[in-house]
Amino acid sequence: MNSYRRRGTGLRVTTFLSVFAFLVAGAAGATGTWSSQPEPATAPADRAAPPEVVAALNQAIRAYSDRDFEQARTILTELRRTQPDNVAVQYYLGLIYLEDGLRASGERDRAGARRAFLDARQALSNVITLVEDQGLRPIAEAYLDVGIATLGGDDPDRELQRQSLESARRAADSLERYVASEGRDDPLGHFYLGVANYKIAYIGKQTDKLRASDRAFARATELAATHPEFSDADKRQRFIHKASYYRALLLVRSDPQAARHALERVVTSAPEANVEIANNAQQIIDKIDEQQRLSPGPMTLAEGVYADGFVNIGNHYDTNVILLGQDTILPRGISQKYDYKFGLEAGLDVRKEFTAAKDPILGQSFSLGIGGSTFNNWQPSIEEFDINTYEGHAYINWEPVRDIFLGLVYSYSYTKLGYDPYISSNRITPVLSKVWRKGSGEEAGRTDLFYSFDYRNYLDDISDPRFDRDGKYHLVGVTQSFNICRAADLWKDYYAAEEGRLPRDGRDAFRWLSPEIGYYYRNERTQGDEFDLSGNTIFAKIDVPLPWRLTFDFQGHFTWDDYSQPSLLDYRRNERYDFIQRYVFGLTRTIIDNGEDKTLKTLRVRARAGVELTFQDSNIWDRLSQDIYSFDRAIYTIQLLVDF
Repeated sequence: MNSYRRRGTGLRVTTFLSVFAFLVAGAAGATGTWSSQPEPATAPADRAAPPEVVAALNQAIRAYSDRDFEQARTILTELRRTQPDNVAVQYYLGLIYLEDGLRASGERDRAGARRAFLDARQALSNVITLVEDQGLRPIAEAYLDVGIATLGGDDPDRELQRQSLESARRAADSLERYVASEGRDDPLGHFYLGVANYKIAYIGKQTDKLRASDRAFARATELAATHPEFSDADKRQRFIHKASYYRALLLVRSDPQAARHALERVVTSAPEANVEIANNAQQIIDKIDEQQRLSPGPMTLAEGVYADGFVNIGNHYDTNVILLGQDTILPRGISQKYDYKFGLEAGLDVRKEFTAAKDPILGQSFSLGIGGSTFNNWQPSIEEFDINTYEGHAYINWEPVRDIFLGLVYSYSYTKLGYDPYISSNRITPVLSKVWRKGSGEEAGRTDLFYSFDYRNYLDDISDPRFDRDGKYHLVGVTQSFNICRAADLWKDYYAAEEGRLPRDGRDAFRWLSPEIGYYYRNERTQGDEFDLSGNTIFAKIDVPLPWRLTFDFQGHFTWDDYSQPSLLDYRRNERYDFIQRYVFGLTRTIIDNGEDKTLKTLRVRARAGVELTFQDSNIWDRLSQDIYSFDRAIYTIQLLVDF
């Protein structure tokens, strides 16, 4: 870490005409006239320090002013041994240690820099502790020096992140005191406050500090444009360039593309003295580009406005289109219960995202979205059971604290069965989610707790009001997903990468082996009473990444439905009870993955073959001994899945 120099002779050193107030502990009430150069120490007769102390201190100040730090250090170290409460001795020793730390940093002597910065922090902290009047200018500037020493002494390679965070917080506290008083117009003070808040934000995961950091860097840049210390254009450009680099870093997590553009400006505007910063910026740009290729974000419509869409086309063979019960006669006009069908699904979502790093919001992130979708199945032989569903929705999603999400979705859907209207639905769903992370920061899993209220209106004609299914459909559920291991770890031989190259198939190697479990409880109350029920469902699913860009998926759902009333269709008028098993198997091959198409980096194209099996067992049969609610069904599917 480097500091700009004042007067070209070292760190900013402003002292007062009479340093007697620094000679004796408790002399905080003294005042003096400030100059740009250290002055010799004098003392009034009634508070005279020992002459040899004044002489030695004056000799040390002169040596420091001449940048003879070794002579100054020798004198001041001896004075500190005999005068442990001498504020001037502590102050100048602190500045010398600070110089040592900056010099060692420039020489990349990390251990030496750390020792020097820690010594500087201790000495300068003593100055603040020993002097009661915190309004004195040298004391205010000691806060700046302590902040710089604290930041410089922090070793980013230490394993103990807690200590790094504590160092950044101490530095921020010291620097905030400085910029609130004498340093309110000092670019350096605001710059280092920005650095401290930056470290707090990323080490402590306190994204509210990102805005505070950005404000500090912006203020530092604004002040540097007119500050007399930066009258030299080259010096001013170097300082503003460094502040711009940090402001770009603030965007890396929240908006990588905006960060990339800002870092490009840092690279192209780099002064000769800031080549290392420009190189660092270019390395980050390269990493952003690589990450974008491996995991590109959503399609960007405008700043903070994103879109996601999908189109799925498939051909299916359904063995029981009409859900015909076992031993049940086909309805009149229906020649068979099986049929091929062509399916089309499509949808588009648009959302506006706000983040704590860029927007004045409460919490970490907030998004508003709207969207719509359509689901259609057409059958050549049983047209009466064509299904066409049209749905629109709006939602909000709020992250009040890191990795905790609160969401609310409203959706309206309209379904036609055959040629006639069938169902309209108004559904509202609040969701509470928690993302769990590994020590590396990668997502380890997710917990979702949700409730759904669905008010349905069935539009078909009925002859008996007891079969009226209009009403209120409640559902509450919880799901838990896990990210176990990456494909590259599961199939090490296949994904083994040559040195300096990505694993085979690029992003494909980073897919997760991901199981999920869940539970739903349903309570459905209708205008009639034939279909009132309480239901329980447990399910499990797993996605298994395979070599050759393949993924195997499996789902198992087990549902127990307990109806509240005796069934009008049962010969014995028993209350209906169903047990439903549903199994889904699929094999998916990725044809184009995100980032592989240069014209549309968010494009993803896959082909999937699957089978869905349903077995429903019910205790209901009618007067003809037909098991009208018991059936088996299999759907065989080949689909093309396109996401963008």
